[in-house]
Amino acid sequence: MTLQVWRVRESLPSEVGGRIRRARLAQGLTQAVLARRIGITQAALSNYEVGKRDVPLSTFTALAFALDLTASDLLPPVA
Repeated sequence: MTLQVWRVRESLPSEVGGRIRRARLAQGLTQAVLARRIGITQAALSNYEVGKRDVPLSTFTALAFALDLTASDLLPPVA
């Protein structure tokens, strides 16, 4: 694995989390409301938004659906 790929991997959770947070805020949703919609805790959503934890694929797709986005909308562009 090259150093560049490693850096991208390290920043991915925070980049995805930031995109989730911005989409949630753009729709005027609180963490509690969005978390309840997809069946996770507000604390879990908070951890995803700040990049503390990787978002499981099933949760990721549920978030995209709940935010009326595609999964690719929540991923950073490929450089």
